[in-house]
Amino acid sequence: FHRFLQGLSFQPTRYARSGRDLESKRLSRLYVGDTRVFRCEESVLRPSVAMCVLLDRSGSMTREDMRTGSLCAQAIAGMADSVSGCRSSVYAFPGVERQTLLEVKRFDEPVASCLERFCALRPFGYTPVRQSINSAAAQLVSRRESRKIIFLITDGLCSDAELLTDIEQDLKRAGIEIVCLGIGDDIPKIFSIQSDIKYSHQMKEAAYRLLEETFRRN
Repeated sequence: FHRFLQGLSFQPTRYARSGRDLESKRLSRLYVGDTRVFRCEESVLRPSVAMCVLLDRSGSMTREDMRTGSLCAQAIAGMADSVSGCRSSVYAFPGVERQTLLEVKRFDEPVASCLERFCALRPFGYTPVRQSINSAAAQLVSRRESRKIIFLITDGLCSDAELLTDIEQDLKRAGIEIVCLGIGDDIPKIFSIQSDIKYSHQMKEAAYRLLEETFRRN
């Protein structure tokens, strides 16, 4: 799991006696014998991911599917937060009072402190997948982690499914990856990286396949 969440991260800038990038602000140090005037920025491969878990709670989700999706969202967020350098948030959609997202877990909150929010989720309203993805992407772009992933959990029943291909390409250009975990029977293929389950005990293998495919493509 650590390997799947790795991304290139820049180490703190160091200065050396040779290099390709001259740091003009340090040239004055030549007068005191310090010849380390070249800026060196190195990148290392280590876990560095901001993951936004989006959970579908629309009216098309049955109570059993809602329970399965809630358990999966809780588990995925907990796994991401357990890795040093990775953080997760969880939102359900649709929100209330015409808001797109319902906050379940913030990036700075542990999963254990939000369990009652996961348990309180009930099917409700329509399925604004496209708007919810855009809202999640807007939150991820400001994160400092080197990789950004939207982990969508849905039954796949939405009115604007034909527009999701374009959204996936737009997210890719913005440096945001998206994976989809389908909940229920006969889930339509709405994203290129997608795995479907019926029961929560199938989540482990499905999540592994999703992250493996994401890692392979990167």
